[in-house]
Amino acid sequence: MPQVSIVIPVHNQPMLILEAVASLKAQSVADWEAILVDDGSTDETPAVLENLASQDARISLWLQTQQGAAAARNTGAAKAKADWLLFLDSDDWLAPNALGSLLRVAGQDVHLVHALGLRVCGSRSQDRSQVHLPRGDLFHRLASTATFMVHACILKNSTFHELGGFDETLMGCADWDLWQRVIRSGARCRGVDEIVAFYRQNEASLSTNYEQELRDGLIVIARGHGPDPRVPRPHPGYAEGISLAEFPAAAYRFVSWLAGVAIAREHSVEGILRGMQALPAKPLAASDIGAALFDAIPIGLGDFRPNWGRCWPALRPHLQEFLEEVGTIAHCGPSFTSDVLHHTERLAATANASDTIGVVGGVASRIVRIPGAIPHLNLAPDITSFIAVVRTDRAEVGPMEVLVDGSFSDGRVREMLVERYLREVFSTYLRRFPFSILFGTMKYTAGQKKLFLSLASLVKDRSAGPLLRKHICQALLAQNIVLPTIETGVIKSRLEGQITS
Repeated sequence: MPQVSIVIPVHNQPMLILEAVASLKAQSVADWEAILVDDGSTDETPAVLENLASQDARISLWLQTQQGAAAARNTGAAKAKADWLLFLDSDDWLAPNALGSLLRVAGQDVHLVHALGLRVCGSRSQDRSQVHLPRGDLFHRLASTATFMVHACILKNSTFHELGGFDETLMGCADWDLWQRVIRSGARCRGVDEIVAFYRQNEASLSTNYEQELRDGLIVIARGHGPDPRVPRPHPGYAEGISLAEFPAAAYRFVSWLAGVAIAREHSVEGILRGMQALPAKPLAASDIGAALFDAIPIGLGDFRPNWGRCWPALRPHLQEFLEEVGTIAHCGPSFTSDVLHHTERLAATANASDTIGVVGGVASRIVRIPGAIPHLNLAPDITSFIAVVRTDRAEVGPMEVLVDGSFSDGRVREMLVERYLREVFSTYLRRFPFSILFGTMKYTAGQKKLFLSLASLVKDRSAGPLLRKHICQALLAQNIVLPTIETGVIKSRLEGQITS
């Protein structure tokens, strides 16, 4: 008996299905079966599928009239022989390590194993850094958002059938609905922090029926915020779903995400606006809606690393019009639209930060490297905030926003860096100039050595006063830190009388 059954629904995809099946044949685990379900194709696809099945005994073919992807998956699952199921769409593919990585953690007490997948559009794909395993309570996340790709998971065959399989009334979001039921049932799941799946994004893979997509998504969200009679023995903590009070925020996030995709594709959002009229009125967090738009726009553009400064002027008017409608329906405050746009600009400017100043709307950004000199910041008059994306020689420390007002200056940015990142600055300095080099190549007096060691211990001491810590870091920054020598006398003069050790 095979270890895993891969169910592949197919409708008019004669060429792409060849790539999907080729990715199965390239697996490090060879003990699998593939169940091809032709969902009423009207071209040469059935002949292509018959040829595939005739060439490999692990591949079988089933034909049905067109009923939709959910029904085709259920048909295939009913024929599956293995204990584990994986659902692969005909235009997607698996990494060679997919089955091996997923099966490696699949035990008797595990019902669902999920991993990571990347979106691919032409020659462009998401960065590995853009995808992460979900954190926190998995049911809480699934109650509000689709969390992982359908082909980045394996599910126990018995669990699938106990929970009724895919909901065939949903044209979209059926996999999201299934995972929600699986976790509600108390099934044990394991996450694998590896890329195992690739989702091919093109015009055919993205729905243009936004009203239907909205309807299906809101149904799944509503189910997550209440009891679900389809789960006969739910986990006690999930039996009633998550609080109904959280439904409006989740619903509007989904609406905004869908609108962001549509606007980026230069499509009308009229259907989305019609579909959201029945949503309850509740003030929304601008940061939540801005984050949803920021996540959605690259998907709509088909570019996962867009030049935000270039595309934002064309997107902004349409986003503003949509957000004004959302604000009216949800009864948000007068600053809602501008707050959402500003938050989206902040996220976009941070993502696009480089070694030169970049601008997205009213937000400017630049990478600031620690240790190093603070660059001169010559900003345009219409800039309202500046984001310093702070990096050390090892990693990104984080973004720091500075409002651009009458007090803005290079010095103000330096002071804020000192206050927030003293520990990172000094520890980076010590990595770059170890004591063995400093003391081995320079002539220090005993007093200077004592001073320098005191500074090192002071940074490690969380009880040190903030003013003293600030003075230390200012002295280091003032010397640009990157000099091959350190003028301890300068530091000593600024700290005279403040170090007693």
